[in-house]
Amino acid sequence: MGYACKEKAFVVVAGKYDEFEGEQIENFKYSSEPMLLEDAEKDLERVKGYPFARIEYQSPVNGE
Repeated sequence: MGYACKEKAFVVVAGKYDEFEGEQIENFKYSSEPMLLEDAEKDLERVKGYPFARIEYQSPVNGE
């Protein structure tokens, strides 16, 4: 799994929480393009003012 850091497979998402039909849901305000983990960590710093912000791993499509 160590190779994952060399993949453009990390996406930064951020946003706020809204209430919908009595449930708290995530309202995404930002979603990046897939990038290297190092770049995603930098991008996360830029959006950390949102109520939620995180890095998600997305498996590359067709090994790209």
